[in-house]
Amino acid sequence: MLIIRLFDPIESFAFYFPSREPFDNPRGVTDVWFTGKSGGKLHGWLLLPRESEGPPPAVLHVHGNAGNVSSHLDFSRFLVDRGFAVFIFDYRGYGRSDPAASGLSRAALMDDTRAALNALLARPEIDPTRVAVYGVSIGNAFSTRLAAERPEIRAVVAAAPFSGWRRIAHTHAPLLGAALIRGGMDPIDSCTALGRRPLLLIHGQEDTIVPPAESARIERVAAKAGVAVTRLVVPGVGHNDIVYASHTTKEAMVAFLERALAKP
Repeated sequence: MLIIRLFDPIESFAFYFPSREPFDNPRGVTDVWFTGKSGGKLHGWLLLPRESEGPPPAVLHVHGNAGNVSSHLDFSRFLVDRGFAVFIFDYRGYGRSDPAASGLSRAALMDDTRAALNALLARPEIDPTRVAVYGVSIGNAFSTRLAAERPEIRAVVAAAPFSGWRRIAHTHAPLLGAALIRGGMDPIDSCTALGRRPLLLIHGQEDTIVPPAESARIERVAAKAGVAVTRLVVPGVGHNDIVYASHTTKEAMVAFLERALAKP
């Protein structure tokens, strides 16, 4: 227990960069407030397509480690124009969500991600039988674990995922990083537990924050476990522009989600 208490402040300092700067609601979003496991109030935005034959399929967007919903919306807003509902939320300590009473940790952010899925499934505007999860960067640690735990999630999109916490820490701080960051809740392990549900891995060829080798490693292990995994490497883009600046990425995501979330 003492070791974990030592690891968590290091992880919080090295991995999480929340912003609580005020921001306005853009057009087309609905504020959603929900309660996390700790009892704190969490905030998200629900976006619905203008036209839909019945409740639309929905995508839970689990964002990266910096900023808040206002700085991550462009990673998923395009999906609304293609017929999907999108729910993007802030972890505790981010945006309008309540502050983190005891600091940020992967366990805390995982609890918030579970609460976000429950909030989304409870919305009458969406089809709860057609839900996918979409993680970006560090968000993949929580989105892939959520999918491994919850059979309600029919498909997984992972943009710029790392395979494991200690591995990515070692990439940026050789030897020392792996020594200071504990393992556990690694995306590579979560992805092997998806069973027959499809997984789309997307990586920018020029990504220097999370190298493309990370998703290649996930692909090998997931395929060996029998997961229906597809990997797309996009030339000319890096970590932060992998989605919103790439037409190739957007079209691949839409096609994947249309297949995975099609009506039975």
